[in-house]
Amino acid sequence: MNFSGPKPTAGSTIRVLTDVSAAAAMLNVTGVDATSDGFVTAYPCGTRPPTSNLNAQTGQTVANLAVVPVDADNAVCIFVQPSVHIVVDLLGYYRDSSSFQLGESGQRILDTRATGPSVGYVGAKPVAGQVVELSPGNTVASDAAAVVLNLTATGASGVSYVTAWPCGSPRPLAPNLDLSLGETRANLVVTHAGTGNHICLFTQSGTDLVVDLVAWEPAGAALRPLGPARVVDTRTTSQTGYTGPTPTAGQVLTLNLSNLAGWPSDAANAVLNMTATESHGPGFVTAYHCSDGRPPTSNLNLQLGHNVANLVVVPAGTDQQLCIYTSASTELAIDVLAAE
Repeated sequence: MNFSGPKPTAGSTIRVLTDVSAAAAMLNVTGVDATSDGFVTAYPCGTRPPTSNLNAQTGQTVANLAVVPVDADNAVCIFVQPSVHIVVDLLGYYRDSSSFQLGESGQRILDTRATGPSVGYVGAKPVAGQVVELSPGNTVASDAAAVVLNLTATGASGVSYVTAWPCGSPRPLAPNLDLSLGETRANLVVTHAGTGNHICLFTQSGTDLVVDLVAWEPAGAALRPLGPARVVDTRTTSQTGYTGPTPTAGQVLTLNLSNLAGWPSDAANAVLNMTATESHGPGFVTAYHCSDGRPPTSNLNLQLGHNVANLVVVPAGTDQQLCIYTSASTELAIDVLAAE
């Protein structure tokens, strides 16, 4: 995905050719060195929806996974509100919509902010420990196998996290989104609806929540939610699937998916939520199928003093062996969300 020209200016739109003939592309979109806080929207070229995929932070490197319909020329458009460099990695694609139903462009299903038109919510800003229930909407079948959402938290009152899960089930320990004081951050979420066809959102500290419906898969589809279930945690106080000190720069962790309870042996891909914390400096983390070798791309961008998370889709291969490389010393937490 090539680009020529100066750094994109505030309010500009970049047209990106995906080079695949498909209904939708799965892209890892990264914003680098933004001149101000703002947002980035990836969408099928045409009318830009009033939603966002990525929340750029001044001077930082921030990434998020996006599933975007492509136009007749197999292209997508990327709008940048602030001036920011954009890096786009093609992770995969959905050739047709027979088993993957894309949400309507710009389909916002929750917005708790008092500054704009509230959607699916009435009341004050969610407080610490509150659970907000949302409905994925009438366009999603009540027996959908999986629902894909873009979850954004803004105005966090402290360092905290947000967890999404099917209402009526026990809240999992693994979060989907990690927040710092006052920041705005987004992450893609794969879950399914529970009791009353509702999805629950728990916030550890007070924060406004914004949720956009990205897509859903009907019953019997390939995407099978499994969690979230924590499979790796390198922190000494809660080590899981790992023993030893904090991973160092250049270290590679391995994860054998076949050892996970409930993991289907025929799965072609793993859907993971990957979180880095207590990073010792800027850098990146890449997840990949070990036998394929490490690609020249990244899934997670490390920031000194920040918790960062991103949804990752990784080929599982026939041996179900995944590798996780970190270019800088950092603690890592990895949760399995689904098999595909």
